[in-house]
Amino acid sequence: MAESPKDVVCGFFAGFGKSVEEDEQTYRKYLAEDVQYFTGTTMVRSVDELLVLVRKASDLIGLKTWWAEILNIISEGEVVVSERIDHQIGLDDKEAFPTVILGIMKIRDGKIVEWRDYWDPRELMDYGEKFRAKKGISAQYGDAVGAASKAALDASESSIK
Repeated sequence: MAESPKDVVCGFFAGFGKSVEEDEQTYRKYLAEDVQYFTGTTMVRSVDELLVLVRKASDLIGLKTWWAEILNIISEGEVVVSERIDHQIGLDDKEAFPTVILGIMKIRDGKIVEWRDYWDPRELMDYGEKFRAKKGISAQYGDAVGAASKAALDASESSIK
């Protein structure tokens, strides 16, 4: 019997927070190759773009991984809505900060094909600015989110050529 959309989303969130490598495996296992993901600040259009975004943001922000605490989750057909707290883990393996998120996902054939997260990015940006200042790193595109977005777009453009 196929997993329900709600089970797919719960399995997806349960796969994070262990290591960067396992996080990548989780993204690849649960997301459709052509997933449409709106991070709240950036739109990516494939798993590969998402992984570029995650790596670049990690380098510029100083986060290692994250794990999700699901507060509420509802499902109707192929759509799953979750209210959750994403616990951001720093390079020192300590919780850097929590982020309250409302996420909406669409599931088809056991894969997440659309994912939208809505949250306030200010704490993430502040954390990233402090990390870069401590490391003497300058973000090339104004902030970590912008730099990560640019990296993801560059990756997608180079794969088209």
